[in-house]
Amino acid sequence: MSQNRDNFRANQPPSKVLHVRNLPPEAKEADVLGLCRPFGRMVRIKLTGAGTIKNQAFVEFVDMRSAIHMISYFVGNADPPRVCQKTVYLQYSTRQDIGGGMLVADIPQAAAAGPVLLVKLDCANALVQFAEETAAAEAQKGLDNAQIPSYMTPSSPAPVTMKVSISHHADLALRAQSERARCADSAALPLRVPASA
Repeated sequence: MSQNRDNFRANQPPSKVLHVRNLPPEAKEADVLGLCRPFGRMVRIKLTGAGTIKNQAFVEFVDMRSAIHMISYFVGNADPPRVCQKTVYLQYSTRQDIGGGMLVADIPQAAAAGPVLLVKLDCANALVQFAEETAAAEAQKGLDNAQIPSYMTPSSPAPVTMKVSISHHADLALRAQSERARCADSAALPLRVPASA
């Protein structure tokens, strides 16, 4: 059983609106959206910071499936959901829509990272971050279940098929490049050379 099961109220009936509790006081709408973005499109968000209900948010997804996907992911994951490095608690809201708050489309997200795709191969996995959601969606649509040409995988006796999905990572913050991590945008990142044995 996951350590995170205590972070959720599993007996609440599903809703396309999630209630996020225990937010840090400095959290903004874009911070909460960064946690939710990998699980689906959102319509509205409402932060509560006044009165007796503080440091909470309500996030309305386009459909209930996305909200269920997010709750299911974190219930089964050893890492708890976090906003601004603080563990937050998720539950389904008793409402099916927020009825207020801000439209997600109206929130400036220039500082938000682009979506991250998880590429699974028979022999390895890779995470790839895009600058724009549309580019990531096109890449996922075009590459999911595509076969890698055999000349690129000569050691594999059978065709290698890619499985491409949206990752739960909101950002790939590389501190250095290595044989396992590359940043195509920045040659300024230092190259980490493994120590010789």
